[in-house]
Amino acid sequence: MRIAFILSTCEPSGPFIVAKDIINNIVGEHDVTIYYLKESVAKLDFKAPIHKVDLFTKTDFSGYDVVHSHGFLGDFYSFFNRKTIKKRIATLHQEIRPVYSFRYNQFIGIATEKVWFQFIKKANCIVTLSKLMADTYKRALPKSNINFVHNGTSPNPSALVFNEEVDALNKLKQQYKIIGVSSRLVYGKGIDQLIQALAIDEERKFGLLLIGDGDKRLELMDLAKKLNVNDRCLFLGYKPNAIDYFKYFDLYGMTSMSEGFGLCVIEAASQKIPVVCSDLPVFRELFDSDEVMTYQLGNINSLLATLVETDRNKEVLAKKIHSKYSKCYTAQIMAANYIKLYNR
Repeated sequence: MRIAFILSTCEPSGPFIVAKDIINNIVGEHDVTIYYLKESVAKLDFKAPIHKVDLFTKTDFSGYDVVHSHGFLGDFYSFFNRKTIKKRIATLHQEIRPVYSFRYNQFIGIATEKVWFQFIKKANCIVTLSKLMADTYKRALPKSNINFVHNGTSPNPSALVFNEEVDALNKLKQQYKIIGVSSRLVYGKGIDQLIQALAIDEERKFGLLLIGDGDKRLELMDLAKKLNVNDRCLFLGYKPNAIDYFKYFDLYGMTSMSEGFGLCVIEAASQKIPVVCSDLPVFRELFDSDEVMTYQLGNINSLLATLVETDRNKEVLAKKIHSKYSKCYTAQIMAANYIKLYNR
């Protein structure tokens, strides 16, 4: 099968990491070519040929059996070239309206969703990351063919950590149980809740290790200072291979207000790290109640109590979440499910 992937960018962020894992697990058995639109400083490592295209320059995709797009610009470019595409697949990696409403405002959330729908509504198939999201979009786009494929990942951590960070990491690890987060530091991720939980942690049991960057980083650092917990928080910024730092995590904190899937939870599961999640429906779909611990979103007392309970039962929880990962959420399983979808 000849398959073209159209990506908004090749930057190492969630949607395009997923695309990379699909691509790198089907190359060899299938003829794959990648097209992307926007340059980025850091780029993912693909095992297939890759071409930069301009947004308003046509490309003839008639030689491909399937064209699979990811991201707003990717979906636009697929729509722009739709007349030469035999089978057009678009994966929605998020709930558009709530994500853009959190990031900007409600008007932008609604407007972005309406425009995006115009690009994808007549695709041969729209793929979401969960049954919950598929059901939502089936109501919004009743005439579209909508399916879901759960994300998967197969991270390959190395032993590499920047030398200048090792002392700070070891010091934090020796003093506290480490709550780890690997995320863009933006409003919708709810990371301020973890900092607030440290402030009411009277036993000073937990420390917080944050991998990632974003427009809320300085605000979060100021909050840690204001609440006198900055000595228990370590902000390491963006890392090209964040999984290398997961070995320092005792627990993973997923405090999002909205999530299409939550790929970092799967990454934590792959490393046998127990997870505390905000009580979102998507996490209830992905995991049973004995596999992850959930807390009431926005309730800091609930969050701290759940962190304590998870730490108390971390060995059992780690074993169960890793078992679920191995059975359901590897990159190989995800890629195989996409091939089945392409063949329908």
